[in-house]
Amino acid sequence: MLAVERLTKQAYSDILHSMLGVRGCEYAYVVHDNADGGYAVDDTVDETPLFSGECDLSLVDFRLSERDLAENSEKWERSAEVEAFLQQRDGTLARKCELSKLPIE
Repeated sequence: MLAVERLTKQAYSDILHSMLGVRGCEYAYVVHDNADGGYAVDDTVDETPLFSGECDLSLVDFRLSERDLAENSEKWERSAEVEAFLQQRDGTLARKCELSKLPIE
């Protein structure tokens, strides 16, 4: 867990480099920087680029792990089953609505 007093641009930059593998840039600021052990809001945030330097993502591995791939596959399969059910249900409802519009003799 990251303690509030460690929410600094250096801490975020360290995470960017060591955990994500991004090189060549660092955070220029953190929106709620814990400056001097206290809370400070920077009003120039909208005008300042979030990163300084040029971020190199060439070492970042965007591939999912085998576990994540399996979990995502299961989610997509369940999603497809739900979608098929909904389409079938909606088709049944549409047919019932059409039948209800037929004149009664």
